[in-house]
Amino acid sequence: MYNKYLIIYALFLVVACSADNYIGYQYLGAEYKTSPLGEEKSPDADPLIRFDAFDCTTFVETSLADGDIEQLNNIRYKDGEIDFLSRNHFIESDWLINNSDMVKNVSSLITDFAHALSQIFNNVYVHSVPGNHSRIFPNREDNQINEYLDNLIPFYMQAALQNIKNIEFYNNLYQGELCSFTVRGHKFVGVHGHHDTVQSVVDNMNKMIKETPDVILMGHRHANGLHTINQTKVIECGSLSSTDDYCMEKRLIGSPEQVVLVVSEEKCIESFCDVQLK
Repeated sequence: MYNKYLIIYALFLVVACSADNYIGYQYLGAEYKTSPLGEEKSPDADPLIRFDAFDCTTFVETSLADGDIEQLNNIRYKDGEIDFLSRNHFIESDWLINNSDMVKNVSSLITDFAHALSQIFNNVYVHSVPGNHSRIFPNREDNQINEYLDNLIPFYMQAALQNIKNIEFYNNLYQGELCSFTVRGHKFVGVHGHHDTVQSVVDNMNKMIKETPDVILMGHRHANGLHTINQTKVIECGSLSSTDDYCMEKRLIGSPEQVVLVVSEEKCIESFCDVQLK
């Protein structure tokens, strides 16, 4: 008999990829314009395609279509039917459902993992934060706040797992790049880490949420780590792909690795498992 409760099997997952360039790089420098595309007829007479101006959605759509108008129409409209009523207006209820095949590489991997956990544990609670490696533009200053491709993944997962009753998804209450939850009375906060350092993150989170977390989960540096700042445990987690171009530039070298935590009522971290991947 175990004299401690197994509360959570937590995998703080950081997925990174290495690429020679970014999709849509050829459109950098174009004007930002709200809703620049339409059906070339009433009620939205804007053109079906253009390359001189974008908003966030049309930039992603045009980039995924590689500038091909037929492919763009298939992305922007259900079944490719060019009509205002057939346009994928809403990300969650239209775009992701009708374009799920466009974002299912990493998304399907994480979805399968969550589904596997649901068959082992009574309940699976999904919290997520985006990482700056998935920003649309390579220069951080060119992106809108919280404009990350990572944000598409939870929508895909919810659509794919909607009939799995013991998986629950949670929205971030404080800010899109900060998740928070409580496990057996212990306050957890998760951030990617590109706005913080190990030394500054406790004070930063204290200011953001008006209380001191028991545990802070971080990624960004792509290496596992356990630190104690005052009385707060700061966990750094690696990534599935080890280093990417960003880490190489910053001389952050490591191997593929992840962290698994076990939490009990008595301790916010009962066990810290340094998982090395092949």
